[in-house]
Amino acid sequence: MFSDTLQVDLELVVNDGHFRVPSGSIKNFQVKLYSYGFEAKADFWISSDISEDELFPKFTKLDQIEARLSIRGVYNLPSPAPEPLMVKGLVTWKSVSEVAFEEVKGHPVLLRHYTIHFQDVAQVLWRQHFPTALYPDAKMSDVIKGQLVKGVTLEMQWDTLEKEQRMICLSQGAVRNGASFYDFLMWYVAAENGVFTYDSQKNTYTLSDKKNSQSREVSFVPHEVEEVQVHLPETYRHTVKVLNAYSEKPQSEEVKQDQAVAGAHRDVLLRVPIAADFESRKSLETEKLKNREHEIELVLKQFPLKTFRTGSLVEFDKQNWSKEVFPHGRKYRVYEIQIQGKAQIQELKQELGVEIAAYDLEMRAMLEQRDNPHVYLPPFEAPNYPIQVEGKIVSELGEYTDKTYQIYSDEETSQDFYTVLVPLWNKEIRILFTPDFLTGHFYFPAYKNSRVLVALFLYHAEIHRFLDWGEGVRLPMDTQGNHLLFGKHEESQTSVQHVYEDGKPLLSIERIFGVDTELVQLKEGTLVLETKEDEARKERKERADLTPRVASAQSKSQSEYEAATSELTANFQATKSEVTGEIDGAFAEVKGQLEAMDAEISGKVGEINARVEAAMQRMAEQTSELKGRAASIKGELKEKVKL
Repeated sequence: MFSDTLQVDLELVVNDGHFRVPSGSIKNFQVKLYSYGFEAKADFWISSDISEDELFPKFTKLDQIEARLSIRGVYNLPSPAPEPLMVKGLVTWKSVSEVAFEEVKGHPVLLRHYTIHFQDVAQVLWRQHFPTALYPDAKMSDVIKGQLVKGVTLEMQWDTLEKEQRMICLSQGAVRNGASFYDFLMWYVAAENGVFTYDSQKNTYTLSDKKNSQSREVSFVPHEVEEVQVHLPETYRHTVKVLNAYSEKPQSEEVKQDQAVAGAHRDVLLRVPIAADFESRKSLETEKLKNREHEIELVLKQFPLKTFRTGSLVEFDKQNWSKEVFPHGRKYRVYEIQIQGKAQIQELKQELGVEIAAYDLEMRAMLEQRDNPHVYLPPFEAPNYPIQVEGKIVSELGEYTDKTYQIYSDEETSQDFYTVLVPLWNKEIRILFTPDFLTGHFYFPAYKNSRVLVALFLYHAEIHRFLDWGEGVRLPMDTQGNHLLFGKHEESQTSVQHVYEDGKPLLSIERIFGVDTELVQLKEGTLVLETKEDEARKERKERADLTPRVASAQSKSQSEYEAATSELTANFQATKSEVTGEIDGAFAEVKGQLEAMDAEISGKVGEINARVEAAMQRMAEQTSELKGRAASIKGELKEKVKL
């Protein structure tokens, strides 16, 4: 332990609120920085004596809190001054205690003691992320990109991630699986001999095939170091045997190493028909069977003048270090830093808000050789495989309701596959075309739409069993019968039945093709051989010709509807503007025609009105003339009557 004066800053972000806590208010802190992440904790005091404690109402809610802790030295710094050692992550645990002053009126709370624990973002969020997903014909890089969450920045520099797999399955949401996505990723990195690193300065992560050798170099001087400890990890004393249990080409090859003891070996059992897969796994095991080199633990006696982080390269140069010191002249890489500080003044109200403070410190760093093949990863739980889902066999042959099967071949490996639809994700995957639970005497491929239980592994799938009886296969229970049904559908099939009638066995073989029926039947004292055109089936066929089966029609219609809907949906937006334009044009044209017709009709109506008015005028004139003539005739008649 040593004492030093530091500037320690803690910044908390809650939604849109930013809160800064200076050194004098931070009474204790601890940081454990690893090559793959960090964990930290701190406690501090806030006084509400002078101003309101604005942190408290936000701190006590469920909102996410982002924490940033920076640590830098104060005195005797080189020029330019080094950047602070900084970590940034999310709060995982928090508490607050209040100090009430009973002697003050109203018993106000004037001091609050806050404690937080926080970790890097990937650990916090990915340890709560349990995805279950299926990716046919996918790359692991795309799968990982699909799992990125807010705050996680990940670079991928690993060729293994770009290899296209037949399928990839994430199983984290399955029953009995306790592994999070973070566990899965660490397990995958360990299994494939990759490297996962965290850059605390940039707050980013990297997946790669090798460690970074271009990091910033720093050097320690002897007066900064209290003790140099050399750790020598356990040496591998075994070889590895890679075994291939594939019966057509069994293999057993040994991966040797210099420190192995005769007779000690670890076997890796495979069952792969493709030679390249075997060789690939052998190469992987060879890379993994490399002894861990020695490590250096530095116990410091002052806060270092030059800031270093995990990943920094360190050299014990010949000018400052004695050649008698074990690490003299060697190059190392920092893979772990631990620092713990306790303020020398722990009184509640003293130094609150002060920018720098004196701390009692413990600080140590773990170093590995620059070329050390060992990869440091956090403890993890291996994911559970396989998981089980339901699927349906796919066949493109025949009608939708035909019980046909189809074999798909891989052009690269010449392997044969089923295609299976997994309705949960509406994804099709390939499963090896194998006899499953039947012996080689039987050839019963799984037919279209068969409901099957599928076991999903990381990179492949298997059919575990079938989940229902085929249509028309099940017999009434009172027959106590057995039944084999061959063929595509009820109009083209052969049935083999063994049933009991009156407690006596009856064996029937019936072939049907349309209305043509052949029957071989064996029962007590009787052998029946029959061939005929079944009139009942003929009538049914005629009816069927006139009225297709509803189920088949519905299924086909549904399939066509889905395909058509997809096409129409895609075409709708493309044609919408065109149709709208045509409608607008037609509307304008019709409107113009209507306006012209309206003008024409108005003209004709005016003309007719004029004619009517003229006719009415003539009628009035004629009426007046008739009235005059009538009056004249009336006068003449009166004169004649007088005579």
